[in-house]
Amino acid sequence: ANVIDVAPSISVSPWPKLRLNLGVIGFWRVSLEDGIYTTTGGLRRTGQDSDARHVGTQTTLQVIYTPDPNWTWLATLAYFEAGQFLDQTPPGEDVTYFTTWVTLRF
Repeated sequence: ANVIDVAPSISVSPWPKLRLNLGVIGFWRVSLEDGIYTTTGGLRRTGQDSDARHVGTQTTLQVIYTPDPNWTWLATLAYFEAGQFLDQTPPGEDVTYFTTWVTLRF
């Protein structure tokens, strides 16, 4: 996939039914002669237009609330900051992502 990622994170439970996860992921290209790829293996961007290694950095906050064993509420907020490689192979846009869902167990 031509990617190195480093992903430190921390998880805390301030109360028994609540967990907070905070993490940062940095992405770099392994080979400067190669591009970056989708999760299914298709070429997303060629590496021919940039000699930059840093693809981007994503910071994620996740909140998980489990009031009882039958249901869980989860929310994720992530911010991806485009690195020099994406800036040099436009579009190099930053992205904010938010999602939430509820899981019910019967």
